[in-house]
Amino acid sequence: MWGLVVAVIGVLVVTVAPARADPLPVTYNFLAGIPNELADPGGSLPGSNDWNCKPSARHPNPVILVHGTGGSQQTNWGTYVPLLKNEGYCVFALTYGAVKGTPWPISAIGGMGWAGVVIPEEFGGLGESLLTYALCVEEIARGWMPVSGIINTHFIVAYMILKHGTEEQKQHYLPKMATGEIRGAFSMSEPGLGSDVAGIKTKAVRDGDSDDWTITGQKMWLTNGASANLVAVLVKTDLGHDSPHKNMTTFLIDKTEGFGETAQGVTVPGKIEKMGYKGVDTTELILEGHKTTTGQILGGEPGKGFYQMMDGVEVGRVNVAARACGLARRAFELGISYAQQRETFGKKIAEHQGILFRLADMGTKVEAAHQMMVKAAKLKDRGERNDLEAGMAKYLAAEYCADV
Repeated sequence: MWGLVVAVIGVLVVTVAPARADPLPVTYNFLAGIPNELADPGGSLPGSNDWNCKPSARHPNPVILVHGTGGSQQTNWGTYVPLLKNEGYCVFALTYGAVKGTPWPISAIGGMGWAGVVIPEEFGGLGESLLTYALCVEEIARGWMPVSGIINTHFIVAYMILKHGTEEQKQHYLPKMATGEIRGAFSMSEPGLGSDVAGIKTKAVRDGDSDDWTITGQKMWLTNGASANLVAVLVKTDLGHDSPHKNMTTFLIDKTEGFGETAQGVTVPGKIEKMGYKGVDTTELILEGHKTTTGQILGGEPGKGFYQMMDGVEVGRVNVAARACGLARRAFELGISYAQQRETFGKKIAEHQGILFRLADMGTKVEAAHQMMVKAAKLKDRGERNDLEAGMAKYLAAEYCADV
């Protein structure tokens, strides 16, 4: 059976997939809605009008991205711009990430419709499924993964408000989150803990029987920490329950963008430098006597924060799996491209059986990870629990991505 897989992939690589003299040509600009100075620093690329983008009233500059295998059946969006299938996006993304060395401008995402992909139309979003969202994220990560990370953190906060927020919270936040005016960050981790969520020390104390609360503590690893103006923060609230999970509450904290003191008692000290993933701003969050009210508790009731956060994490894991799938697929494409060009012993290395073994292994892992990610997304879309499947998809896709 393995020999058959190798043979089939060998035929596809050698005779079907076209070889590229230049595997990464820059010939166009698909970034409708992105300021020209960001999308085309050299001024040599054609504009978005060269592509058949049909603006809608809600999203005048749509960029709609669909997976190559069946994605068009997953969405009813009015415009398809499958430009991430091409190479120019990858070159632009790599150039922006490596040369600019700065986070992607999160404000641009709202103009492209990305901020509200899964937010219902009644709140100004596109109302798409988790599966459609995940397929699009896979395409984005194929070119530049940090963009999908920015979108995912915002998406998790919007999802949590949609599923667990009060009607007032939905009406206040979701329409502005759909346009990108409000941009979300998500905060569970602290300097002394990561996966051990029950061990959080950031604490919210209620002022007697009033609706006033004071939050003090330190949070860590906030994606979009500086560029967001809304943070969903998990804190400890002593409600007298035996289970620590029932003594946790999610607060919605409004702040301004940037570093320093961004709200009363809220400080973003600075950007955490990372070895990679530089297109995302990652920060700490220090809370020193931050004053808030019961109205800013997600859902309006304390003690439900852990379960709300875990629900958000489930959909976030599907996104992470989709990112890994996109990265792996791009690596597979580049591997095939190189194998079609490099020659040894008088023939392309794609014609050597030893190389075909490796390509067959890569192709199988890319497809297996993709199928697990799709399954996890479909379960959530059906309203079923998907924590196990989402965790498996995240694990397998990340492992296979590293292998490929």
